[in-house]
Amino acid sequence: MARALEHVPVLAAQERTAILDKVHSLKTLWIRRAEPPLFSLGAASYLDAQPGEDSYYVLAQRFNVTLRENFGSLYERVAVVLEKYLNAPTCYVPRFALPGFHIFQAAAAFANSTGCLHCDRQYVRLDWTGYAAPDFSDPVSFTLAIALPKRGSGLQVWDIEHHEIVGKSLDAMRAVFKSRECRYEPYQAGEMVIHSGHTVHQIAPMPGMARDDERITLQGHGILAGGIWHLYW
Repeated sequence: MARALEHVPVLAAQERTAILDKVHSLKTLWIRRAEPPLFSLGAASYLDAQPGEDSYYVLAQRFNVTLRENFGSLYERVAVVLEKYLNAPTCYVPRFALPGFHIFQAAAAFANSTGCLHCDRQYVRLDWTGYAAPDFSDPVSFTLAIALPKRGSGLQVWDIEHHEIVGKSLDAMRAVFKSRECRYEPYQAGEMVIHSGHTVHQIAPMPGMARDDERITLQGHGILAGGIWHLYW
């Protein structure tokens, strides 16, 4: 059974402003991920990790130094929040990417689509050699909103777990989706949304973005191994 989605306050307005200023100051390091303007600050396993290749690990090490120098206190805060939520210790995987930032800038296209429906299974792309029996059956994913469009942003969630649709035909998957409702989980700036990566979800469309709007979030995942939650992106 997937863990319940929760909203947890993390950052005050002044803290968010300081983090946002640092993200903007590092704009030359943003990686363009798509057109319309979607960027990341940091390596992302769902985009950069390919089995048998080292590019993700190389990129992770390149960015981790800068991210830790600029956002060290933020990572400490995130670890403490997740330890309380998960009731277990956490650590950041040295070889993997630190949680990084998704950066959406204003674009009319985001009114209709911001990405595909998915489950977070990036862990299958990574090398977990040396970690004691990582538990891939119950992952965790988290999003911490730093800046949001004036008309808001959030997550669309279906009460469908990965095992209910994996390996099924297209017609069978459609039948599952037809039997479940989609709900909207609005983000609040400074709040972390924590959920199971195995629940089907999608970044919600963002209609009516103003020219100066942006959606900037800290993204990450966690896997339990040896009694410790290992955090990465």
